[in-house]
Amino acid sequence: MWHAVIRAKHMLLNMLGKMKRAWINKNERLFRLSPPIKVSKTVQNMYMDKLFSVIADGQWHTLAELSDKLKLDMDRLLKLITFLHEYGFLTLREDRVKITDEVRRLLDELAH
Repeated sequence: MWHAVIRAKHMLLNMLGKMKRAWINKNERLFRLSPPIKVSKTVQNMYMDKLFSVIADGQWHTLAELSDKLKLDMDRLLKLITFLHEYGFLTLREDRVKITDEVRRLLDELAH
């Protein structure tokens, strides 16, 4: 039984890592600064990690609130939110977003 749980957790972490890498590769130009200095993939991962830490409570959050908490401009935030919504990690309604129940349950399991 425990082997199945550990294997499921490992698979989820692997999937989240692949999803992060796919998003970063797809949106590398998004995180270029002016003058053009490339932001490291570590910084890009940080934005995704921060977003998940904020929305992990399962409550609705406005885009303005997320932009403020993540210190991320709205264009970049929308790219990130859209990507996660397309992959089924977030529910998006008008200007509000929340983590899906399935992903929240998986993150809760990983925390224990």
